[in-house]
Amino acid sequence: MGINRCQILPSVFAANVAQMESEIQKIKESKIEIIHYDVMDNHFVPNISFGPLFIEQMIKATPEIKADIHLMTDLPGHWEAYLELKPYSLSIHLEAGTPELVKNILQKIKAQGILAGLSLKPQTPVSAIKDFIHDIDLLLIMSVEPGFSFQSFIPESVDKIREARALCGKDIIIEADGGITKNNMAELKEAGLDWFVMGGGFFKEEKRAQLLKDLKAL
Repeated sequence: MGINRCQILPSVFAANVAQMESEIQKIKESKIEIIHYDVMDNHFVPNISFGPLFIEQMIKATPEIKADIHLMTDLPGHWEAYLELKPYSLSIHLEAGTPELVKNILQKIKAQGILAGLSLKPQTPVSAIKDFIHDIDLLLIMSVEPGFSFQSFIPESVDKIREARALCGKDIIIEADGGITKNNMAELKEAGLDWFVMGGGFFKEEKRAQLLKDLKAL
């Protein structure tokens, strides 16, 4: 895969858009390898974020950093526009379309050499992915209700991550998004988490450069 398996991914949805240049600088100074982009359509989730043009501009502004795109959108929707950006990874929601459509999209993502991700809402059990195990490189577990930043971490997500690791084995990346901070990193890593998406936990943290060092030292 070319990068360390254990990663902190800043979620730019939680960044201060009025100070975007400064926020990008925070990411670069922290030696971050992957940026997380939450795409919301105000249908699948009750909020709206940004589209492919914003992400394309961000990718150009941070060419040394990989892009992890999370589509919180109805399917089929306009997911192809994000595939064309050639991100490192692209995740869709299991709940966003029919099983046949979800499987078809995952296979098309993989065919482009992009990591194919499947995301689950908090109420969706890990067992729901059993028919998709061979179609995914990444499982994204929402540890808050999708749609808004700065929510509190759902404690039951720890057991869900542990269950996901047991089901997926060691080859599939386990990612979680929502309420992750330096205070729960150790517990989540022990449960088997690989990618730690952080919104406020990153941008509001004063010692950002220390976050990744602390995570890798756990």
